[in-house]
Amino acid sequence: MNVETANLLELGAVIDGKYRLDALLGQGGMGKVFRVTHLQLKKTFALKVMLFDVARDAAERQNRLARFKREAEALARISHPNIVMVTDFGAIGEEQLPYIVMEFIEGVTLRDHCREVGQVPLDFALEVTRQMCACLHTAHTQGIVHRDLKPENIILQTLPDGSAMARVLDFGIAKLAPEGGEKFETLTREGPGIGSPGTPKYMAPEQMLGQPIDPRTDIFAISLILYEMLAGALPSVPVILAEPKPISKVRPDIPAALDDIIGRGLSKLPEQRQPSALELKRELEALEKSLTLEAVLRDRTTPPGGLSTTPGFSPVTGMTSPVLLTLQSGSVTLTQRSMGVLPIAAGLVVMVAGAAGWFFYPQISAALNGKAAATGAALPSAALPRLALFPGGETTLGTNRGDKLSVPEFKTTIAPFRVSQTLITNGQYAEFVKRTKRRAPAGWNGSSPPASDLDKPVTGVSWDDADAYCQWLSKETGARYRLIKEFEWEYLARQRDRKGVSDLLDAGFLEWTADSLTVYPGGKGFAPNPDLRIFRGRDDRENPNEGVTFRFPQKPDFTNNRLGFRVAADPKLGGQ
Repeated sequence: MNVETANLLELGAVIDGKYRLDALLGQGGMGKVFRVTHLQLKKTFALKVMLFDVARDAAERQNRLARFKREAEALARISHPNIVMVTDFGAIGEEQLPYIVMEFIEGVTLRDHCREVGQVPLDFALEVTRQMCACLHTAHTQGIVHRDLKPENIILQTLPDGSAMARVLDFGIAKLAPEGGEKFETLTREGPGIGSPGTPKYMAPEQMLGQPIDPRTDIFAISLILYEMLAGALPSVPVILAEPKPISKVRPDIPAALDDIIGRGLSKLPEQRQPSALELKRELEALEKSLTLEAVLRDRTTPPGGLSTTPGFSPVTGMTSPVLLTLQSGSVTLTQRSMGVLPIAAGLVVMVAGAAGWFFYPQISAALNGKAAATGAALPSAALPRLALFPGGETTLGTNRGDKLSVPEFKTTIAPFRVSQTLITNGQYAEFVKRTKRRAPAGWNGSSPPASDLDKPVTGVSWDDADAYCQWLSKETGARYRLIKEFEWEYLARQRDRKGVSDLLDAGFLEWTADSLTVYPGGKGFAPNPDLRIFRGRDDRENPNEGVTFRFPQKPDFTNNRLGFRVAADPKLGGQ
């Protein structure tokens, strides 16, 4: 930098007739950052001057400025609430040193916060990482890789209401993806090892070696920052040389499921990492939901003066685990004293209520660690299906207007029975999955249903699954549960007063019955088939059948995303 340029960077100087240099905020090998005031707008910004090697050749200097201009324009187009926005750019002095202008952020860096608190709470770490993934995915879709992610480049911004959000900054050495088949271009000199742009201890192997980079390079750094937040320090041996100790071994309150997520992100080969920041974000969100469900269980199953008064103690696993109570979407909260970030929630508290009343969702912690929950533990009464009693009696079933499976109309007598008022819910079925290691329905997050679907009917289950659930529930409770019989279902569908029983003729659902395919009295044209099971519900196809009479025969391993089940029981079953 010559004397003229140095004078232009003195405090009080005005850059391009617009930006007055008010204070030096920081400096390093890549440049200086100033707090500046826009003289026309009367607004505070941050201005970073890039201190690159000065090209002596005028043509090379112009080529470098042209590359800088293209990349700065691309950076200015990135719009995401978790990215510190680039608002302007230009060049200073005879040497034409590039500068960029960014939002000025009030807050502390993630580095400063971690220095103060050491190991951060799990929910805080997940929330910050999720926000990082969200904004970087936006950048990646526009062809920009950050390349220098580190705690110093993440600001915890204080918002007017006292809360804060994570903001990623310093895209100043970001790499712009090529257009038209050209090679990658960069603002700075390119080369392997310490001389390449970025911070070596956060570099992915391909970046350290000067090999081609892509969004997965940033995923490596994101995963390492997450590890560092939770462990309180980087691994003692660089990750590019040896796999780090699993974070759950460093901190016993961290679920083993997070080991797999972080380990994948820190893979030495890019193709073994999450394919995108969005995929990493989704994996963390699934984990957050699982942890939130465990917190709901703990909050609602521990009676006053009960199992434990230790914060974070799980009555299911007997181990300390993070308590996630609320979620302030997109933000974290800072204290007045140090502006350090308080623990934030990783998900909404799910208070699930429906026609069947409140129910619990136990054994989440065991599932997170891939272990079957201990059997023999009594089920909470609220977890059991609520049954309604029907007296039965003489009724007419079948139809004279339908297909051969549903004709003819006939009279029969239905014995008294009890039946669940709702189809078995995702939350109730999840207990069965956790305890028995049964295959979970498609659409769940592994062995757990989406938190928003807990009180919705479980679907995508086969007759074999439904029958196994009934056998399991009978064993757990000592009562005898079974699937509703086909004739019971049609009898119920014909009742005006169904005593709170729902979903029978809801076009959104079908349900298994206990019976195989039989021929009605007086029916003809087909033979009974004990290998096919019947499910019932409204028929959406064009045919003369009414919803109450149509019969669907299928193999017992058949599944459908509308197909669920309800349970029934002998009328002597009490206490429901």
